[in-house]
Amino acid sequence: MIGIYLGSIIFVIGAVMTLFINRNVQVPMSGDFWDMPMRIKIGILFIIFGILLVCASVIFMLITIST
Repeated sequence: MIGIYLGSIIFVIGAVMTLFINRNVQVPMSGDFWDMPMRIKIGILFIIFGILLVCASVIFMLITIST
């Protein structure tokens, strides 16, 4: 259950960073993900890591309950 809470908090932090803090950052359109500024990469990776942590925690809880 702690993983779900922690993943949700990390997801919300990443979403806030991506939507509000990185609003005026210039991003090169011809580059890939690794050419973006560091603040944008951190926000996007927080969102992805939060979602993965919530999914892993739910799967772990389902496996634990079923055995």
